[in-house]
Amino acid sequence: MSGYVHPLPDGTVTIQTPRLLLRAAQASDAEALHLCFVDTEVMRYWSSRPHKSLEETKEWLAKMVNSKKTNGITDFVITLRDNAPSYLSISQPKHVQIETGPIELSKSNISPAIGKTGIFAPLDASMSGEIGFLLNRSYQGRGFGSEALTAVLRYLFEQKGVETITTDVDPRNGACISLLKKHGFVLTGIAKESYRIGEEWVDTKRGKVDVFHTAQLHGNRDRLPSLSVFTASTLLLRLKRPA
Repeated sequence: MSGYVHPLPDGTVTIQTPRLLLRAAQASDAEALHLCFVDTEVMRYWSSRPHKSLEETKEWLAKMVNSKKTNGITDFVITLRDNAPSYLSISQPKHVQIETGPIELSKSNISPAIGKTGIFAPLDASMSGEIGFLLNRSYQGRGFGSEALTAVLRYLFEQKGVETITTDVDPRNGACISLLKKHGFVLTGIAKESYRIGEEWVDTKRGKVDVFHTAQLHGNRDRLPSLSVFTASTLLLRLKRPA
């Protein structure tokens, strides 16, 4: 998989897939990401209400940009590659192909962000972290979320040495739960009233998956993981790296 992760001089990396480029967030991504954060459908199961202004999105983005331990290292914005084959935008690929040939980032070829994915807080002492993802509604239903998640999971486990990945999901978010299960995440429990959004308390589910299971799903049968149980107060998906 070494062909599709490209280190940059500033210590960040880019991750290439057939159709996508995952890169560090920049302040200039605010307007593009704002399209996600003001969309009530995209934000329906997010942990906060839709943003009321571009300034609110800029404040959110500034935290991501200024997180030197995660931005472009474990957490990324999702962009489209300019050279993505047109037929790939129609159907979801069976698996993510490894790409060769780094992309040089410059102001002229940085595509707008269509979402974000990754571990958004510094890894803890056990090399574990929580992953999140968000995708512009115009790009949903075409396999972009799966393609991005496949790539970032492989990178985090195989190159960053992450041991466990978890995530929280609203129980009503069936599409997200299906995507996570496809990547090996396993439901372990439901947390009652774990988030308060405005005046509403929201339940969440937690699940887990391990790196061996994910590797098996994507055809790498040299690594067959054993699933371990993690119980917490939201839907947590967990992935453990191979021994």
